[in-house]
Amino acid sequence: MKKTLSVVLTSAMALSMFSSVAFGKTSADFTDLKDLDAATKAKFDAMISAEIFDGVSDTTFGLKEEMNRAQFAKVAALIMGLEVNKDLKTSSFTDVSVTDAANGYALPYIEALKTANVTDGYAEGQYNPAGKVTKEQLATFLVRVLGKDAEAKALTGTDKTVSGWAQGYVAEALALKVLSNNADGTFGGITNATRDLLVTGAYEAKQQYVPAGKVSVTEAKATGVYKATVTFNKPVDTTKAVVSLTKGTLAVSATTTWSEDKKVATLATDTKIGEGEYTATVSGLDAATVEKTTATFTAKEEQVSKIDFVNAGDTVAYSTNAVIKLKAENQYGEAVSMGTSSFTALVSGQAPASFKKDAAGNLVITADVTGTGISQGNGIVPVTVYLNNSNVTVSKNFKVGTVPILSKIETGTVTYSNNGTKLVAADETASIAVNLFDQYGNPITKAQFVSGEIAASNVNPVITPYEQNLEVVKATTTFATGDLFDENDNARVLVKLKAKVDKTADYTVNIYGGSSSATATVSVSAANLPAKVEFDTTSVTLAANDASVYVPLNVTDANGNKLSAQEIVDNKDRMNFSVTNGTWSIQPTGTNKGKLKLSFTTDNVVGTKVYVTGQINQSQSNTFVQTSIPVQDARIAERITVSTEPAAKAILGASDDVEFQLKDQYGKDIADIDSNIANANGQTSNYRIKVEVTTEGTGTAAAPKTAHAPTVVTGAPANVTTYYYDNTQFDDFSNGFDLTSTSGSEGKVTVKAVIEKASNGTSNYSDYSSAVTRTFEAVKSDTALTYSIDTVGTLFAAQDKLTAGFTSGEALTAGNSQFDKKLTVIAKDAAGNKVILPSNYVRGISSSDPSVIAVNGDGTDAYVLGNKAGTAKVSAVVYTNKGETINLTQEVTVKADTIAVDKLVAGATSATYAGLGYAYTYFTDGDDTLKVTDQYGIEYENANIAKYDAVLGLRYTVSVVSGTGNVELDAKTGQITAVGNDVQEFLITAIAPNGKSVQVLVARP
Repeated sequence: MKKTLSVVLTSAMALSMFSSVAFGKTSADFTDLKDLDAATKAKFDAMISAEIFDGVSDTTFGLKEEMNRAQFAKVAALIMGLEVNKDLKTSSFTDVSVTDAANGYALPYIEALKTANVTDGYAEGQYNPAGKVTKEQLATFLVRVLGKDAEAKALTGTDKTVSGWAQGYVAEALALKVLSNNADGTFGGITNATRDLLVTGAYEAKQQYVPAGKVSVTEAKATGVYKATVTFNKPVDTTKAVVSLTKGTLAVSATTTWSEDKKVATLATDTKIGEGEYTATVSGLDAATVEKTTATFTAKEEQVSKIDFVNAGDTVAYSTNAVIKLKAENQYGEAVSMGTSSFTALVSGQAPASFKKDAAGNLVITADVTGTGISQGNGIVPVTVYLNNSNVTVSKNFKVGTVPILSKIETGTVTYSNNGTKLVAADETASIAVNLFDQYGNPITKAQFVSGEIAASNVNPVITPYEQNLEVVKATTTFATGDLFDENDNARVLVKLKAKVDKTADYTVNIYGGSSSATATVSVSAANLPAKVEFDTTSVTLAANDASVYVPLNVTDANGNKLSAQEIVDNKDRMNFSVTNGTWSIQPTGTNKGKLKLSFTTDNVVGTKVYVTGQINQSQSNTFVQTSIPVQDARIAERITVSTEPAAKAILGASDDVEFQLKDQYGKDIADIDSNIANANGQTSNYRIKVEVTTEGTGTAAAPKTAHAPTVVTGAPANVTTYYYDNTQFDDFSNGFDLTSTSGSEGKVTVKAVIEKASNGTSNYSDYSSAVTRTFEAVKSDTALTYSIDTVGTLFAAQDKLTAGFTSGEALTAGNSQFDKKLTVIAKDAAGNKVILPSNYVRGISSSDPSVIAVNGDGTDAYVLGNKAGTAKVSAVVYTNKGETINLTQEVTVKADTIAVDKLVAGATSATYAGLGYAYTYFTDGDDTLKVTDQYGIEYENANIAKYDAVLGLRYTVSVVSGTGNVELDAKTGQITAVGNDVQEFLITAIAPNGKSVQVLVARP
């Protein structure tokens, strides 16, 4: 067994090689690997690129050749990363010698293994470098590396091609799927293992292998202009690990992704990796499990290593818009990030008509090759491209062929307008990317269609099988240029779902053109159609004076799947309801979307019931359901709550406000109620709000935000002002009171509110609810206060990521930008009460790193604006109430993550049509507007949403809910340009790129 054990030990670390990546050979370089399937090639590439295996010659891998122990020693030592003394000439094993022509090269590797206590040889004093490794020995190695030795020993086997001692190991290796049987069902254990088995077996075991010891960072390096990789010696707990990158002391913002084996972290940086020293650090792991947490590397600025033509051949079509493509590579093998302004292109010694980069990063020349002296099939066009101020250049003479002919079509990715994987709703589209090529294999451009060199009518997309609600989008019966290209001049075929379908299916789009054709698959999902409806009245309260009430619906399809609120709205015409004493509708928007709205013709009577029935239209089964809702006491004003809390104290003439919200006896918000409200016993009651404003000392006051005359109360103290709000004025009361103070004065003002009730038509009002009291106190100007800066939060790297002037009026300077933030100074007294200040009194502001954070101040307020990703400290000099200045500091982080919509809210979900204008006006209700908040906490309202479309990308859609005709609006700005005279209701949806949306239902009065 010593032979088997030594094989295991020699190979034990054969799995760690996958963490290395080298820009060397691949399986494509070896002729005997060309027929391997893609999955097997990937495994070979991992071994070859890590330089653990190489071919037996420049073009041959030696797929079925056997490996001896000398070769294995070299592989194991390289995999383990052992220190190898290549100058070593003597061995501790008697059968290992540098004079051995076949195996002498392995001497330093064998000694490295022995020094590392990985092997003690094959026999006493011998290593047996020429010895072979059998398949059953390889199986034993893999099983023991995976820590399954005990499991293997507990197994038995009957394979006659396997030695008795190895039966359990082979059985376990097969169970773990690290090795497999031969085609005849036997394992062939005593046959020698070939190189292909050694490669694939070790690779498969690696997927399950967890080495012992602590986690260490083994390597970090730049692998792209915006990419670095950090390699670990073993799998990492990626739920805890945080990998960060710094350049010197400056943090480099990056997004981390992990390899499948959790041993390699790839950092996609927000900024270029340029010249300098970088350090990668892992944190978040348990300290006891980590040994080495950092690795450093030196990076260089991006360099152009070569420029190559990538045209299919050396002939271009005779065209006014011939396309010639090149790829400029950097030191990482990527297409260079620099633009075409860094290069010069010459076609026949002249600058081409167009020189730009495509989506893949290629340099694309578009040139007229029909000039003087050139005719079809006769002419040479010299093309030269070079990197400015360098010797990196490429030149080529292209032949000029005949006029372009559409000869080949290729289809690319299919993308869906709903950002999903299937078409679901009416008017959704699927865009099929199309690549068009001429007879010389060169790309065909939109300009060649526009010039008439190629006719768009030659392209003919056909959908199979036929579906009446699925169509190819085109202006007429044949394709026109505008149908074939998008707004960025990229060729594509657009497929539209005209209406929902009842069956989920995949459809083949065959695109014919010239002598070529291509296909793509468009998936369509059946909309969830209602098959059963149930009422959920458990949370429904119907008060006698309710004009309407919402009833939740549980709607399921034929498979028992519950329909979403939007799906219920979409299928409202498939359901029918009835209600006693009223009408019904499905609420299309807002928090009650998808609920059944019951609207009552007259007030319901306390103690009676409202009956509701429902049924699915066109259903072949009995779907009739019924419920009843008891009518409760009419809603009354029951309780006062404070919706906006004021500061308890003020100084130096600061002001604040307090706002209220009335609740009924069922806990719902109310704005007004009826007069002479009757209960079940026939008694009637009226309700009002009484507010007493009491001032003490001097310099403080409270006044209604909505103008409201006070009432003179006989006998009331001179410092008490009384306001009464009847049942129609509750909204005015809830708007609250402005609280003011006068600098240099001391005093306080108290606002006390209570609900009063009078019974049976009398005017004898008495307190009905608990009183709500708020006090606003003006304190001495020299009161001892502590100061701090309110948390700024994360800033967006606006100056780095956005071009100045990217939208009208945007200066991208602190104090003048949508993306800056104002510093807010917080003051508290000794008891921790917040004391409101009349202004921030910031006399000066500075940034520890202006390249990260830009600042600006006007002597009272101060602003901070993100420049580049990183972290810096902001220091503010603040003038205190005692006439002193203090310095307040806060560390602020700047990120360059692309702006995304974090919150999207509407001030209104229903509105009355008031004419043409902008959609946001219908989303607005008083001070509540259409508001977008990004992940940095920056708010955008109404017109500013479209102004900053470059970063928000909000879009508006509209659909007619009732009536006939169309509503037209600009998808970007939301400007409504036409509303049909017969349109009664229309639904406007504002939707962000990440799917967040709000809706408002607009109805004619």
